[in-house]
Amino acid sequence: MQPPLTKEMGAEAISLMGTSLSFYRGPEGNAEILAALRDGAGLPATTMTDSVLEALTAVGGRRVAVATAYTDAVNQALTRYLSQSGFEVAALEAMHLKTVEQVFAVTDDDLMALADRALAAASDADCLFISCGGLHTLGVIPQLEARHDLPVISSATAGAWGAVRQTGHSGRAPGVGRLFTL
Repeated sequence: MQPPLTKEMGAEAISLMGTSLSFYRGPEGNAEILAALRDGAGLPATTMTDSVLEALTAVGGRRVAVATAYTDAVNQALTRYLSQSGFEVAALEAMHLKTVEQVFAVTDDDLMALADRALAAASDADCLFISCGGLHTLGVIPQLEARHDLPVISSATAGAWGAVRQTGHSGRAPGVGRLFTL
């Protein structure tokens, strides 16, 4: 087994990359995770959930259409967390997937259809959030932003953006969505 990455080994920040892992127990549970990461590593730390909230705020998202891979219980926890964090869930559409294999089998066409359903159900949303770090969203975000003229935040891309920003970098990367132009 490899030793944990430490500051002495060159790590600059720590990020927990799993959205539901950090939102499921609410803001208090996420705060406990952050404290453990910071205390254990002695480095700046974030969670995918914190990065998503920061990304939604950065693009001006307040009334959010949500598209997830999750089951109802996880969707309820996500809706509570977003509401407690000052966001309004305008609509939520879900795939109700239960295994990692099912998540990894999701195609770009599946993601486009899910996002379209979520946005159709929330015609006055100011942003789309695709939640589940295992969904491969990088390729569909520019297409969805062009199709719907709204910013699109996904767990995976927001998580990477937030982690990089913990190290002092801007997070800018052209061509992968509005978030990465800020």
